[in-house]
Amino acid sequence: MGKDAQIFRRPPRYVVASLVCSVGGLLQGIDTGIIGPATVMGSYVDHFGHPSPAVHGLVVSSMLLSAAVTSFLAGHVADSLGRSSGIAIGGLVFALGVVLEAGAVHLGMFIAGRLVVGVGEGFINGIMLA
Repeated sequence: MGKDAQIFRRPPRYVVASLVCSVGGLLQGIDTGIIGPATVMGSYVDHFGHPSPAVHGLVVSSMLLSAAVTSFLAGHVADSLGRSSGIAIGGLVFALGVVLEAGAVHLGMFIAGRLVVGVGEGFINGIMLA
């Protein structure tokens, strides 16, 4: 039993912290990487039509724009409420945005969902990476 306890010991705290911080980057990377190809899928085009290049750019970049703006507020939220609470708020806002995107009935609602996802992403990355 002594050998098993040594093999399966807890990882150092810096390893856990690094893994948790990488989740924030993973969320943004997956979202940014998937949205471009998703906008040319048949089901997307059938539902939302063929937007102009300007609107397509807005769909793709709306999450990044709102994340950039929100990241300036993330430090203040972390100082006021604590890092854990700030990250939890970011996660809840991100989930709300995903629900809006998934339930979008028109392109405006989809873009609104992307903006809300960006707000959550701005809190998560602004607090985790600071």
